[in-house]
Amino acid sequence: KAELYDPSESGIQFLRAEIYTFQSQYDKAIAILKEMKIHIGQEEQEELLLQMGDVYEEWEKYKLLFECLNECLSVNFSNEEALNRLGYATELSGMFEESVKLSLKLTDLLPFNHTVWYNLSLAYSGMGLIEKAIEAMEYAIAIDDKLDYAYRELASFNMEIGRYDMAMEAIIDFTDL
Repeated sequence: KAELYDPSESGIQFLRAEIYTFQSQYDKAIAILKEMKIHIGQEEQEELLLQMGDVYEEWEKYKLLFECLNECLSVNFSNEEALNRLGYATELSGMFEESVKLSLKLTDLLPFNHTVWYNLSLAYSGMGLIEKAIEAMEYAIAIDDKLDYAYRELASFNMEIGRYDMAMEAIIDFTDL
């Protein structure tokens, strides 16, 4: 009934889309969000794109999830939620090359953001570029040396290419946290 009073009220539309998502009626949720995208202002674009990403993730359409996060970051390159979800979306979607391109742009815009370097590292790893993955992960750790998950990834990358001494060093650094 609230929609009768103001059908353009974005909060109501977001809630409708969320309900459809919980009911696994993903196509209806996306239709609402796409319609909203035409009518909402710039300030709500990020929220809308993240919610679209949620729907695509639940729907297991991971390439579309990645595209939503990419678009969200084009609206606001420092959106923390989009940055935090990008590595996961990249792995699920297999869009490693696209993630490398995006992450390289983001390293120029946010050179001291550990998440950007972490995501770049994961994307390089997905492409089999382990040396580059190690280098990017080392940057992430240099920016924030309390990233326990980064040390584990660094150890794993080093083991993958037979650098067992470097892998052990990363584990020791991790356990010293």
